[in-house]
Amino acid sequence: MRFIVYDLETELPALRRGEVPEYGTTYAPRFDPAEMGISVLCAFDSLEETYHVYLEDNLQDFQKLIWEADTLVGFNNIRFDNQALAAKGLHVPTEKCYDILQHIRDARDGSFAGHSLDAMCERNFNETKGDLGSAAPKNWQMGRRGSVINYCLRDVHLTKRLFDAIIDGPGLISPVDGSLLYLSHPAIY
Repeated sequence: MRFIVYDLETELPALRRGEVPEYGTTYAPRFDPAEMGISVLCAFDSLEETYHVYLEDNLQDFQKLIWEADTLVGFNNIRFDNQALAAKGLHVPTEKCYDILQHIRDARDGSFAGHSLDAMCERNFNETKGDLGSAAPKNWQMGRRGSVINYCLRDVHLTKRLFDAIIDGPGLISPVDGSLLYLSHPAIY
């Protein structure tokens, strides 16, 4: 089975309720992945055991990887990443997607509060993302491209670790209450 783990960072942040805009930062009109743009997309390919980086000039190349993969793994990829990709003309078939956050929601009867990628990895592997995702679009706009790419690659690495733990069993530990989360495996396992 060939699986792809992917994550993207946006070009534009969205103002949260009550947040004051920072001078020199351009914002999306609302929290909508289609309007926030894509600065970088990173992916891990299990067949080649390699990481890939996609920017504006090669983003369309990711579509080939989508079609060749059996499973597309992400963390909130169905509700966020796939919407941003669709706005750029890339089609990600939902039936091929394994969204770890969605499976956490299912295991917790719809609740996912406290189960961010960072919280899950800290609780299960004692590893953190090391930066705030909300800073990535601002860093991109300030020209800190390398740090944003590294941040995105780290998210892919951590998402892959979660996926490996799901596949290898017995499950993941909830950072909220310490319970064992039994997440369903992709259909091809």
